[in-house]
Amino acid sequence: MIRLALALFLSLGAVAQADEAAPPLPEPAAPVGAPAEQKSAQKNVNGWGRDNPDCAEWSDACVVCTREACSTPGIACTPKETACRRK
Repeated sequence: MIRLALALFLSLGAVAQADEAAPPLPEPAAPVGAPAEQKSAQKNVNGWGRDNPDCAEWSDACVVCTREACSTPGIACTPKETACRRK
């Protein structure tokens, strides 16, 4: 039992040393989730309905919003100017 505990302790020390010797992981190419520009555009399209109360459905070609909620943007989306789709 003591030998098993000693072997486990030594193997954990070897793993810790291996982690210290390993090179750092590279930074991811892009952050997970929507880019900052897309998040900003989504905020703008969400607030567009407050400024245009006569519009029932509006879109920026990425996100479609109604008075209840907005859809989520697609992965490869280029927002355009927000416009009313249905009054």
